[in-house]
Amino acid sequence: PYKHQLEVIEALAVRPGMTVADVGAGSGYHAFLLSPLVGDTGKVIASDIQPEMLELITEKAKKLGVRNVETVRGTEAD
Repeated sequence: PYKHQLEVIEALAVRPGMTVADVGAGSGYHAFLLSPLVGDTGKVIASDIQPEMLELITEKAKKLGVRNVETVRGTEAD
């Protein structure tokens, strides 16, 4: 990750056990950065309006063995 992205993640003060949302998750880049920070007791909700992006995140989570990233399909009005 780029330095400024790490600074943003650090500024969020994400800790183990927290539930955080990646709204407009796209391919899940930030969701997968946040996943180890919330740990096994936390959860990352990756939300996007495009089902293709959510499928991509689901497949990547399976491939990496990540179990704390959950996908939610949003709408344009959300």
